[in-house]
Amino acid sequence: MMRNISLTVAKVASLAFAGILALGLVACTQKTSDESAKKASKSSMGTASDQSLPSGHFGKAFDVKEVTEVAKLLADPKAFKGKKIHIKGVLVQHCHHRLAWFALAKAKDSKQFLRVWTKHEFLVPKGVKNGVTRAEAEGVVQIQTVGEKQAKHYATEHGFFGGDPSKINGPQYLPNLRVTGAKFNL
Repeated sequence: MMRNISLTVAKVASLAFAGILALGLVACTQKTSDESAKKASKSSMGTASDQSLPSGHFGKAFDVKEVTEVAKLLADPKAFKGKKIHIKGVLVQHCHHRLAWFALAKAKDSKQFLRVWTKHEFLVPKGVKNGVTRAEAEGVVQIQTVGEKQAKHYATEHGFFGGDPSKINGPQYLPNLRVTGAKFNL
């Protein structure tokens, strides 16, 4: 009889442990799903990712104090390659389809502007207006090699490379800012 009681206690303990383990796994999975859903929701709506940041700020807080002029960067992009910079300007173009980038220039009628990639960090807010919205951004400068066909598309559709596709021959080099954070004055 003593042996039956020991087996019964062992079975109950084993079942209790299995139940606790199962509850723990369900709770972990639920928490991960909830966090993923919140993150996806914030990204898809283009909302600020950190509620402690000021309104209109997306991504990470700024930590570079010195502002680099867009024209200075575009005059010698190789000098800035791989460096983290902070820029300010007027939003003159943006991706209407995927909300994955915007372009900043010194003035709304400027033909020189810098593309700022937001993809994988946040979406460009839907309320931005080309030539009206002022913005600032911080991130790392990259130089992208763009094939002739894609460069002509960028020139025709978005005004890159001077906006004239007939002047594009061969690959082009496009400086980009891979953004970590941005602020829009909507």
